[in-house]
Amino acid sequence: MHWPGWLPSPFAWLRAFALLALLAFVAVVGRMLLFWGTVASAIFENKILLGVAFALTLGVMAGLVAHVHHWLKGPEDKRHPTLRSWREGIVAVGLAGASLAMTTVCLLPFFAELEDLPRRSATKLVGFLWLVWAAYLYQLEGCISQYLSQRKDPLKGAG
Repeated sequence: MHWPGWLPSPFAWLRAFALLALLAFVAVVGRMLLFWGTVASAIFENKILLGVAFALTLGVMAGLVAHVHHWLKGPEDKRHPTLRSWREGIVAVGLAGASLAMTTVCLLPFFAELEDLPRRSATKLVGFLWLVWAAYLYQLEGCISQYLSQRKDPLKGAG
């Protein structure tokens, strides 16, 4: 039986759930970094400090995903994450941001209705939509990776 291409594969859903769990863990650290970055930015009247705190939060998230990926799939003889693990961490950060952006764009027309919902229901709806977008984006990333790995090098065929 062939899995339909329009539906995210179970592996894409698993990666999206894992990313959501890691985001929940990183959110604690990220909130603290962004809070103190905002405080330092206001005290010193320097917006660069806020940007540094934001970049540090993204770096912590990418590093955490890279280390978890290396722990699960990396070679056992290497102690630190490989380039493949770091690529997975950077893709996860970009995918999380893209999922958030796509969820926001989808919910903008319904903002008034979201305000009428209880806060818990609205949070669940936003989380569900984010998870669906993340699964579809992981599916797209998998399709692109598969296409690029199957594509022949044009220089090799010219011999």
